[in-house]
Order: sequence, then C-alpha cells, then structure tokens
Amino acid sequence: MLTSSVGNFPQMELPENLHLRVLRTYNMLWSMNPVANAFPILLQEDFDVVHVHSYIFFMSNTAAAARPLRSFRYVLNFHGGVSHNGMPDPCSFKMWVKDHVFDRTVGKATVRLADVVTSVSKRDIPQIESKFGVTAQYVPNAVSTEKFIPVDNESRVITYVGKLEHWKGAGQLLSIFKKVSREVSDVKFRVIGNGSLANVFRRSDIPLELTGHVPHDRMPSYYHDSAVSILPSYMEGAPTTCTITVLGSPTTSRFPLAFPSAVQFLRTVLLFRTNPAP
Repeated sequence: MLTSSVGNFPQMELPENLHLRVLRTYNMLWSMNPVANAFPILLQEDFDVVHVHSYIFFMSNTAAAARPLRSFRYVLNFHGGVSHNGMPDPCSFKMWVKDHVFDRTVGKATVRLADVVTSVSKRDIPQIESKFGVTAQYVPNAVSTEKFIPVDNESRVITYVGKLEHWKGAGQLLSIFKKVSREVSDVKFRVIGNGSLANVFRRSDIPLELTGHVPHDRMPSYYHDSAVSILPSYMEGAPTTCTITVLGSPTTSRFPLAFPSAVQFLRTVLLFRTNPAP
C-alpha cells in the first residue's frame, strides 16, 4: 500500500501480507492534492494490480503514466469528485480549472489508461462514461456492522467529520453553529478533522470541541456520542456518508451527493439542496 505522508499514522497492527509505505509529500496543491511521487516505485518493482482511488490526485496521475511502461493491471476507483454543485467562491475557480482544463487533459488520460474503472456510486457512472468515454462498473462501499452499531443516546452534540476546507463546506460551519446555538441553548459542537481552515475554528468565540485527526478505530465512539452529524460538503463521495448513516445517527447533508440510492430508504437522513428554488 502506497500513500502520501499527509495525515497521521499511529502504530497500526497490519497483516503480515500488507506492507504500508508512506511516501514523502512535497506539497499540497490547492490544499487538496498531495504531491507524492509513486512513479519510480511503480517502474522499478513488480505489481500484478495497481488499485488507485480517484483520478484527481497526483499519485493517481503517476500510476496512469506508469501503466504503458509496465504490465500491471491498473484499476481506477471513483468515490466522488465527478460532480459538484453550488461551490463557494474560494473554490469556484479551482472547479472551473478542473472541469475545463484538467478533466479534458490529464484527468481524461488518467481515466482512459485504466484497465478497469469502478465507482462506489451508481449515480456517477453515467457521468463517468459520458465525460471520459469509458465503461464503469458499480462496486459499492461497505461498513462493518460489528464496529459501527446504532445506539440510543441522549447526546446534545452536533458533529462534523471531514477536512476543514471550503469545498467540504467547512467555511459555512461556524455560521450554521451560531444559528443553532441561538435557537438551542444546551447544544454542543464537535469538529473532527484538519485543514487550512483549522485556525478559523480555533479563533471562534463559539464553545466547540476541535479534535483534529482521530484514528479510524476510535470513530465509532464519537458517532455514538452525537445527536446529529452534519455533512455540508459540496463534493462528496460515499465512505464518510455511509459510515454516518449506518449508525442510525440523524444526518443533515447537501443534495445531490454521490450516494442518493444508499439513503433513499433510510429515515435518519435529511438532504438540503445547495441552491433551493425560490
């Protein structure tokens, strides 16, 4: 397993046949794309299958560039990132560049060089096929129902989990929290994650718990201690949203997401359109 050095990597017990290699990260493009070079490793070592998550990341682009030079099978997995709606001004130019420059050049090559293209979202498949001219297969995400178990609680905590970036909707969290606190006096707020907006939350006059990074194995306890989970992202896939909804914790989120088919039968999810009709 190859990954960038962005994030926290506590001591983890890994199976004997799983080797984690954390690559040096030279920069973060636009606060969302880690620049870590896997290209030399992919050329020098023998792999049967290279499974890549998302086409927008630099490591994915280097895997695509190595594919014509080696004989491994290159499998590209989409978990969101194809569509976005109502992106806030700090991100609107980035999304224009993605849609009109990147997707037509590097992004398109990254997708078309793949031997197999998969998506965790049925909704994204028609867009993938029309935009890039490839066939995509549906491979759903899964959540462990042994670790993530719905529980009853009397919590008054509203929890956000995700990167503290504008494209995740984090720029609007404080205004949302302030409005809620004016109407509900005993509510508490928790923010789990890191990002370029972290200092904005630290300087806030709203009492909130800013945890930073939380290891995955500790996340169930935080979800269990939440009255509501909020997901204001403008560009979201399935992993976080599936984890939240399977716990039965009420969730408020923007629509459309990459996973409407996963929530249409759930009663704990409330979706809001980004730009509601007047």
